[in-house]
Amino acid sequence: MSEVVASQTPFLYLAQFVLGLGIGIMLSYFGRAYSRIYLCTWSFSAYTFCVHAITFAYLTSPFSTDPLLRSTGGLVSSIFNNTHIVLMFIGVAEAIWQKAVKKTPRRSLIAIAIGAGAITAAAFAIDPKDFIYEIGSVALITGVSFVTSGVILLIASSLRGIGVRIVAGCFVAYGVIYLYDVNAVAMSITGEGFLLPQTGIVKLVLIALIGLGLVIWLLEDEQAELRKTNSELDSFIYSTSHDLRAPVASVLGLINVARIDTKDSKSLEFLKLIEGRVQKLDQVIGDILNLSRAKKTELRYENVDFNALLADSMSDVKFLEDGKKIEIRYFESPGNKFIGDYSLTKMVLGNLLSNAVKYHSPSKPDPYVEVQFEKAAGQVSFVVADNGEGIDAVHHKKIFDMFYRASEKSQGTGLGLYIVKETLARIGGSVEVRSRKGTGTSFKVTLEQPA
Repeated sequence: MSEVVASQTPFLYLAQFVLGLGIGIMLSYFGRAYSRIYLCTWSFSAYTFCVHAITFAYLTSPFSTDPLLRSTGGLVSSIFNNTHIVLMFIGVAEAIWQKAVKKTPRRSLIAIAIGAGAITAAAFAIDPKDFIYEIGSVALITGVSFVTSGVILLIASSLRGIGVRIVAGCFVAYGVIYLYDVNAVAMSITGEGFLLPQTGIVKLVLIALIGLGLVIWLLEDEQAELRKTNSELDSFIYSTSHDLRAPVASVLGLINVARIDTKDSKSLEFLKLIEGRVQKLDQVIGDILNLSRAKKTELRYENVDFNALLADSMSDVKFLEDGKKIEIRYFESPGNKFIGDYSLTKMVLGNLLSNAVKYHSPSKPDPYVEVQFEKAAGQVSFVVADNGEGIDAVHHKKIFDMFYRASEKSQGTGLGLYIVKETLARIGGSVEVRSRKGTGTSFKVTLEQPA
């Protein structure tokens, strides 16, 4: 039989060992940290691959001259390569089914892999020239297994994403390269000289890409889980808040009924305190519902008349305490129109107007809220300014946080400006604040316009 050279040098097998060990450690960590059974299984597959790679590094080196060591190395290499492949298959099944494979079939498959590896190694352990047959059998098993696994991942309806496709594509490519190596057996049987292609570098690159694909897969999987959790949480908050609204309204109604039949001044005072607390609860529930609507409402862009939008928003604000005492300054113009989502823009404007009314300065003789509308190239903006209490500069970066109150005297829920920020994020807008304590506050909202 003419000389046959292995498909890669011992140094490339050593490089595969190092790369496989790194991937195995990474998968072990991610599997435990993110509770992914298939990643834990694939980490063991990577570790068994490392044993196979380091053993093959010895078998293909000039130092592997001792027959007993070669036989032992062949046995270890064959057993761990088969175990690596079986664990890879089990991981694919767990990724698709999203649950662990039961212990009995797992142990049975691993036992079959070990037995097949032992038989393969024993068959080619006598004559060193027969080592080419062991290379061929390993290449055939590895090639078919990886191509099959890659195809299964590609056609699995439960798995989607770039990461899955990268892993599946690399599995197929990795398997094809090994199947090409099988030609060594056929050529050696015919007695022809054959030099296996130096595919070691390509295999290294594919192993690295598999590791990268697994990371992307995990990130995409976590993002999908997070989106699902957020959606369920939003639905729960909306449903709970909506269901609480009716009992709160009933309590307010009962308070009004009780007030009719109550003559004692002390009791009336208590009823007023209770009513104030229940109204505050109703306000919190209303803000939570508004926040949920801002995140879930389907965007509907249309021609919006800002004059009508402001009038609509003011009709809600005027019922606030002292709302009728505040002068509204606004220059109405037929050209004050823009493209936007009416309901969400109203939510933004309404919250800013509500804040301006709530935090007006009682000590000032002429409280006012001034609204300005401006158009510029590719965008529109409106400003809501007041001469109220103002906001200290140290609070400017925090006032848009959830439940943040810039003052202990705050009458609000701490959600109004957070709703403004979140709503603008949905409709492609931004907000900036200018304020000094005691001199009033100005909020400028900018909305991008379609070209």
